[in-house]
Amino acid sequence: MTASVRESILVDVLSAVAAINGLAPFETALKKRSRDFLPPEKLNSSDYPALFVTGGNEAKEFGVYGKMRARLNVELRGFVRRRTGIPLSTDVNALMADAERAVIADPTRGGLALVTKPLDATVDELSIADDIGGFLLPFEVDYFYDIGSP
Repeated sequence: MTASVRESILVDVLSAVAAINGLAPFETALKKRSRDFLPPEKLNSSDYPALFVTGGNEAKEFGVYGKMRARLNVELRGFVRRRTGIPLSTDVNALMADAERAVIADPTRGGLALVTKPLDATVDELSIADDIGGFLLPFEVDYFYDIGSP
């Protein structure tokens, strides 16, 4: 069975961030990336930095010529572990910037979408012994699909 356009978009976003390999002094080369979200308390110390791609709400409306127009919220959740002597926010911001750059490098998702737009990000220094920082980086992806297709 052919993957839905929605799933193909999410897989494309995951592929885009898979190549993140930050430059020194930032350690943003991903150790874990997945479509299946794991909260930071379920990650091993060797899993950081970690990035998860999930699909959120999707608004739909009738398009033209037998098509539906959809606006899919795609969420990237990233987590980093504090390094000795480096402010946690430095690595959180570096990973978030690398993720945003990777996703918007191809706003059409390989021709699957009309546009990919970044939305307002949220940054958190989590309370797990104050050693884990994270962010939520949402995007809105506009695309068309055939009425009646998955």
